[in-house]
Amino acid sequence: MTGRPSRHYADFPPHPASASEARHHVRATLTIWRLPHLIDTAQLIVSELITNAVKATTTCPVRLTLDPSPPHLLIEVWDPDPTPPSPRTPSPLDEGGRSLFLVETLAAAWGHHTTPHGKTAWCTLPTTPENPAAPPPDPSLKSSGVSAHEGIPGPWPTAIRPSSRTPPACST
Repeated sequence: MTGRPSRHYADFPPHPASASEARHHVRATLTIWRLPHLIDTAQLIVSELITNAVKATTTCPVRLTLDPSPPHLLIEVWDPDPTPPSPRTPSPLDEGGRSLFLVETLAAAWGHHTTPHGKTAWCTLPTTPENPAAPPPDPSLKSSGVSAHEGIPGPWPTAIRPSSRTPPACST
């Protein structure tokens, strides 16, 4: 992936329309990075994570980070609420509550980590179609939302680490 930036950041306002804006941003970025096979899946995941982040704040922008470091595309979404994401099993009649189920189903790995200013939910997608995602050694770890920073062994990409960038300005 020569020539691609190591990380790309974009901030979105705490507004429901941000999910749509983030999907367009993902499409444009992955097109430029020549990763068209990831666009649909990445857009769906980003839409779900941005929607959750927007629900967690009313005053702060949320941050999307894309990192195309092989062999994975790392997707991170930061919000100011330190409460860990909590997957749930919705009933068939529920209109919502499937976002983390979708992320877990579509991503090679996912989790979260807290930051001094909130939390970051992250997931990875393999960057090449011929590089199938290796599942974590224990399926319960994948859905636990526990990040590699907390000492859980597994085939986690080395890029998964708290962002070195300062979160967006926020008045809580």
